[in-house]
Amino acid sequence: MVSAWVLAGITMRHDTHKLQTLPRPVFPKNRWLDAWVKWDAGWYETIANHGYSYRPGKQSSIAYFPSYPLSMRWLGALTGNVFIAGMIITVASGFAYLLLAARWFKDHLGASAAWAAFLLLLWYPFAFYLFGAVYSDALFAAAALGAFVLLERDKPILAGILGAVASAARPVGIAVIAGLVLLVLERREVITFRPRFTVSLHNLKARDFGVLLSVVGLAAYLTFLAIKFGNPVAFLGAEAGWDQAPGYQTWLKFPLLKAIAHGQQPVWFWRHGMHLAMGLLALALLPRVWKRFGYAYGVYALIVIAIPLISTKDFFSTGRYMLPAFPCFGAAGDLLATRTRTRYAVLATSLALLIVYVVLFSRGNYVA
Repeated sequence: MVSAWVLAGITMRHDTHKLQTLPRPVFPKNRWLDAWVKWDAGWYETIANHGYSYRPGKQSSIAYFPSYPLSMRWLGALTGNVFIAGMIITVASGFAYLLLAARWFKDHLGASAAWAAFLLLLWYPFAFYLFGAVYSDALFAAAALGAFVLLERDKPILAGILGAVASAARPVGIAVIAGLVLLVLERREVITFRPRFTVSLHNLKARDFGVLLSVVGLAAYLTFLAIKFGNPVAFLGAEAGWDQAPGYQTWLKFPLLKAIAHGQQPVWFWRHGMHLAMGLLALALLPRVWKRFGYAYGVYALIVIAIPLISTKDFFSTGRYMLPAFPCFGAAGDLLATRTRTRYAVLATSLALLIVYVVLFSRGNYVA
């Protein structure tokens, strides 16, 4: 994390791209801080300071779920600046996510595989979104993994509460809800597949239903949208402002095909291809996730991967959206544990790409 901050500050220049939501540097006299306030940070600041707005068919703030911007508002009341608050939340959440991931890998993998998995996550090309960028990814990832860790330690009520934070942080929060419910069923052996498929509801304990509290975060946001804007799923319609409204044109990637048909520079194919590659790699690891960690984590990872692959118009940002897919990092570490040369090559390549993306992001390039 420290290295990423140093690198971003050194390479940051204020004469780079002007961003639609941030037309001027937020911290013109501090390049280390300003390097992390880019792109979606403007939307989060708007929500934190002014609340939500919605213009049908236009880019609107309701596309951004409330856990992160509300946290920025509350902490910003203490720091005096919501952007500073956002960076603090991201760094704290990112650090928590990495610590929780290290513990989870240690609990589920051998020593070599656990180390490989941790380094794959730490040096993942888009891991800098855990290091200080004013984005919600770190908060969501930490809340999601924290909920699973709490449930594994037989604290379903606390797991449900933290799951509610996750489900109010990103639309993919439904993966946390599904994963927690399935993990309860798996741990209590309510559903078994061998020697035959059986369902034993009597194995459940009353406190196990605490995981259902994870629904509260999502339900609260949908209720707010219904009351204020008359549509509980208005956030889906807001995606039309980014030319990726739900429907067959987005799902079949018509905008992507149209862009390719019009001709693009090689760098365009690299930018989009990286995101598609990260999504496909995660998808390829799913069978190993299911086999190694069970169906609950398999379903969680599947939803985390499938939603961005399907709902984005051109796969862009998919690489960032893979950050919470910790079971896939675990499966990758397990796969590379005994392949020393391959492991070193993969880690070195990933670290090099991380450095490139930190530099690009800090200079105002839209990388995810």
